[in-house]
Amino acid sequence: MTRYDDSALDVARLRRFAERVARETRVPPRPEITRRVTKSVPSTETRRAGFLGLRTETVTTTKSVQVAEPVLGPHWVLRQTHHHIESHDRGKEVEYHEQNYWVLCTDGSLWTVWVWEEFTGWSDGTKRLENDSTAEPMTEDKILRLDFDDRYREEREHGRGTKFWGNREPGRRVHHAKGVGLSKALKTLLGD
Repeated sequence: MTRYDDSALDVARLRRFAERVARETRVPPRPEITRRVTKSVPSTETRRAGFLGLRTETVTTTKSVQVAEPVLGPHWVLRQTHHHIESHDRGKEVEYHEQNYWVLCTDGSLWTVWVWEEFTGWSDGTKRLENDSTAEPMTEDKILRLDFDDRYREEREHGRGTKFWGNREPGRRVHHAKGVGLSKALKTLLGD
């Protein structure tokens, strides 16, 4: 066993430190993260009715509208990774882009955010774009991920077949004890 394996992850201490950093940092936070969603909203319309359209009536319907929905409030990014896939097959092109963020919110809470986008285009001109963003409280596994460096990997060439690249996979362990990676990331916001 190594020193790292023998060490204990003190999540409560890290969360207290995160709250202190959020209170004391002089670094301005990034704005909130939002995502575009389609929602049905009630709508009232007036229309002509009856013989020759001489009378009017009010009708309640629903309309689909695009709105910005908050995913996460103002925050500081502690770490960011990315992953990309390009696929070129007969008559179809797909591009997938993903970002993962480890963040500290202004209230001192720790979160991870996953943002992805997928574009598909067909040779007949049809196109589709899908995307989403989710945020969830930082788990112990995500905290431990910060103890490893980000291993960049790239396979194949752009424009031919399928190409992968990015740094979302963990590389070698770079800290001697569990939680040190998060602690160091938080310290950068204090200027230490």
